[in-house]
Amino acid sequence: MRVIFAVFIFQFLTLSIHSQRVFKKGEVNEKSLRKEAKLDRMVMNYGIQFNFGPTYTMTGKTKSYNITDNSGARGVYTLDPSGRLGFNAEFGYTYFPLWKGIPIPALKKSRILDYIEGGIGFKQLSGKEALGEITYSEDGIGKFRNNFVYLRTSFHSIVFVGKAKIDKSRKYYIDNAIGFNLDYNIIQGNKTYEDPGLSYIPVQNFHNPFVAQLNYSLGFGIRLDRAWMFIPTLNLPILGFYEWNGFNANMNWFSSKYWPIQFSFKFMKLREKNRSECKGARLNDIDKQMLREHRKNN
Repeated sequence: MRVIFAVFIFQFLTLSIHSQRVFKKGEVNEKSLRKEAKLDRMVMNYGIQFNFGPTYTMTGKTKSYNITDNSGARGVYTLDPSGRLGFNAEFGYTYFPLWKGIPIPALKKSRILDYIEGGIGFKQLSGKEALGEITYSEDGIGKFRNNFVYLRTSFHSIVFVGKAKIDKSRKYYIDNAIGFNLDYNIIQGNKTYEDPGLSYIPVQNFHNPFVAQLNYSLGFGIRLDRAWMFIPTLNLPILGFYEWNGFNANMNWFSSKYWPIQFSFKFMKLREKNRSECKGARLNDIDKQMLREHRKNN
């Protein structure tokens, strides 16, 4: 009888210990799976963008013409404008709409508009004008650096290229955009020549401090990971609404016209969230496995 009782006690303890070990193992698996699930982050459809880079002003060719001054003296003058380097910097937002939009079968695109972005920034536009009188070897130089604060928004269309991928999205793409910019010249550049002793100065015209333009940008996008993108971009104003200067985006300074162009190194960062924080989000493989383990051990 004692032997039977001892065997019964031994079996009971063995089963109890085994049951506790299995339960603890399941508890550890659940915690580790939940930890892995938190690492599985979901990219949202909005984020930030910032960019910086150089600016440059394109100009026309050197002009030569005969001039008769008030004293009756005649001379041949040259007017030689040239661009100079400036810089720009901007910070803003980016947003990918959730609607399907209008498809473009020829480009294998599901919609025309892929994302919208905007920002606030600072840019410096710079140029130079040289005025020379050939007969008397007179010359004068006008240099300026105009400093603007601006607001900008643009509407982008993406065309993917190449076969390389990051996750399920292709890594490289061409980025086209049409946008609008509103600028204000807070620190105006020089309006006089460095040599004021010239016997003749042509008619001068200076652009209004307020600027409103339609612009076009072309970039080449590189997806660095799920959330980060790098997009070197060339931005060109194509039409100036204010101050109106014909069907172009030239800006007057001294006696010449300058067309500002802007190159930017743009970085885009989409926001990321844990899938558990997103209401209504579908379960991924890790979530499903964790749920199965939880049900098995309870």
